Amino acid sequence: MTIVGVGFCSAYTTFSTFSYELVHLREKGQGEKSVLHGASSLTVGLLAAAAGLAIGSF
Repeated sequence: MTIVGVGFCSAYTTFSTFSYELVHLREKGQGEKSVLHGASSLTVGLLAAAAGLAIGSF
């Protein structure tokens, strides 16, 4: 149960930081940078998850 709690808190803080950064860039008038940051973060995150699944399946 502890692992689930830690995982949830980590995911929540990571997502809130990600959201804050996107909104902050947008508010500063850096819309293109915000989109690039969001897209690259999602891409790297999905690739890392896929790599983790691949490594874990051995």
